[in-house]
Amino acid sequence: MAKTKPNSTQQHVPIAQIRDSIVILKDGSMRTVVVVSAVNFSLKSSREQDSIVFQFQNFVNSLTSPIQIMVQSRQLDLNRYLNELVEKAKNQTNEALRFQMVDYIDFVSRLITLANIMDKRFFVVIPHGTILARSSGLLSMLLGGKKTTPHYTERQFTKFKEELTEQTNVIISGLASIGLRAVQLNTQELVEFYYSIYNPEEAVEEKLTNIDDLRAGIIHRESGGAHA
Repeated sequence: MAKTKPNSTQQHVPIAQIRDSIVILKDGSMRTVVVVSAVNFSLKSSREQDSIVFQFQNFVNSLTSPIQIMVQSRQLDLNRYLNELVEKAKNQTNEALRFQMVDYIDFVSRLITLANIMDKRFFVVIPHGTILARSSGLLSMLLGGKKTTPHYTERQFTKFKEELTEQTNVIISGLASIGLRAVQLNTQELVEFYYSIYNPEEAVEEKLTNIDDLRAGIIHRESGGAHA
């Protein structure tokens, strides 16, 4: 009997391509991701807390399409930081400062062995709901048919990109009204963001290749009769 070829992990990842700061999923829909600053709510006064809650309520009520709020918790890796301190301590000519640095390095080293220091980051994922029709049809997809890679013309991609960018800017402005700073992730940051989700351990140690060196062709230039 012929052996069944196992499916690769990549087949289970819903992302088709990341381009121009936009994530293109295999179903043809698009996403942008913004990283959002944090506010220490517990340190605010009661009046400030009420104001933040009220402003967040207004922000949610102003939404015209769904968003996804994501909290990413990762164990903080301080090894690189400690290595830099060790090198600086070696080059420190002031003995008093050098001893203080050595004591501090020892304190941090013991601290991270006794407690898991977590780093939390906050993201908002903003969708664009356009899904291109496929020849395989919806029924084929529901019955487990092979997922095809979406193909956009340059005109289609530019149109959807402008719509999603405008929607993203509205979300960023709404977050700013709460006192939160939000920045859209660019292409390289998106690649590293999703890589850290699917490969949390490797992402700490490995440096990814720049995305400009990786190209995939799902955006096609229009022929004479192509339309948006």
